[in-house]
Amino acid sequence: LTIGASLIGQGLIATPYGLLHLAPPVVRISGQADALGNWSQSIMLPVFLAGRELWAQGVDFGSAYPTTLFRGTIQ
Repeated sequence: LTIGASLIGQGLIATPYGLLHLAPPVVRISGQADALGNWSQSIMLPVFLAGRELWAQGVDFGSAYPTTLFRGTIQ
């Protein structure tokens, strides 16, 4: 599983797995999901990013499809 994250917002990025709905620049984070499909990652971010919007979307290499777009606030 690879996750892409953007602080800019939504956009369209063509990939071999379909369109990702993220605006560049996109940071790529790789990881492993558990048997139930849950995945978590802790990342240290600068304090000044607190309160900013974050958009994230993954690619599930098992199904070869993008995941649902996530939008949240950095805490």
